[in-house]
Order: sequence, then C-alpha cells, then structure tokens
Amino acid sequence: MLPFGALLRIVAVACLATLSVLAWAEDGQDLEKKIKAACVANFPQFVDWPERSFQDGAAPFIIGVLGENPLGDNLALAVAGKRVNGREIKVKYFTDIADADCHMLLVNSSNPAELRRILEKVKEKPVLTVGESEEFLQQGGMIRVVRAADRIKLEINADAASAAKLRISSKLLRLGNIVTVKDEK
Repeated sequence: MLPFGALLRIVAVACLATLSVLAWAEDGQDLEKKIKAACVANFPQFVDWPERSFQDGAAPFIIGVLGENPLGDNLALAVAGKRVNGREIKVKYFTDIADADCHMLLVNSSNPAELRRILEKVKEKPVLTVGESEEFLQQGGMIRVVRAADRIKLEINADAASAAKLRISSKLLRLGNIVTVKDEK
C-alpha cells in the first residue's frame, strides 16, 4: 500500500491534471473517463464509513454503478487489486436503486426527477454518492466529478455526506470546491 502522502499526490494529479489540447482531441473522451475513474477509485481512501456499514471485517468495499456506466471498463480497471482499510474493492452494476447495496454509488442520471428519486432512497444511508450532472449536488449528491475547461474538477456537498454519517477527509475536501446547497423549501 502506498504511503498516504503519495496516494494523495496521485489523486491530486489524476483529478486535477491539466490535459493537453491534443489529448482531448482524438482520445479525449477515453482519457477523461480514465481520469474520472482514477478519481472515483481513490475516493474510498479519503472517506470514513461507520462500522455498521459492513457485515464484518472481511466484507468487501462495494462501488455500485447505477444505470448506464459512464466510465466504461475504466472503473473496474482502476480498482483492480486495490484495497481500502484491508477490504477488497469490488464494482457492482445495478439497474434499480432498490437493489443498490453498496458503500459508494456512481449515479448516471441527468433527469432531475429520476435523480431526486435515486438520491432520496440513499439520503440517510452511509452511501457516498458520486455523479456528474449539473443538478447532482443540488439534489443531495455528495461529490460531483466534472470536466471544466481542460481539467477534471471536484465539487463536494459536505453537508450531504455528514447527514449520511460519512466523514470526508480534509485532504479530499482541499482538492475540491466545497459547495453549500441552499434548502429551497
């Protein structure tokens, strides 16, 4: 396992790397998917889950992908052979939120009503939600991974994570922009 400082540097480079114009040209989408997958694969290193989140000490850490997989095979490749707190990391694919039993959930929906329904289902569960859509954080998502110009940027709704009893490391919080979501009630 890498020292924590080295791991932090890898995440920082992967998530915030400036990408050349040529890289975005032909293989840009593939490169973007690989960088996003590397970011997502490293998030578990920087979040603490309540012990009750796991059946036992040997239970794997599950990253769930709900619906169409926006990262292709890149996420499975990025977590291959990795462990978090001694737990094997596995990627599972779900078509329905009711079946999504996982610790981190990659949500690929830009439909506001569908997104709201999905995030309501996991709102108070210790599930780190990750997405890309513009409404993701406003609807209660926790980490938004987005391309901005020639960078991959993180936006973090720390309040949503805290409400789900997840503690995001200050090291990850420093890598992203903390977004405060206003309650529109």
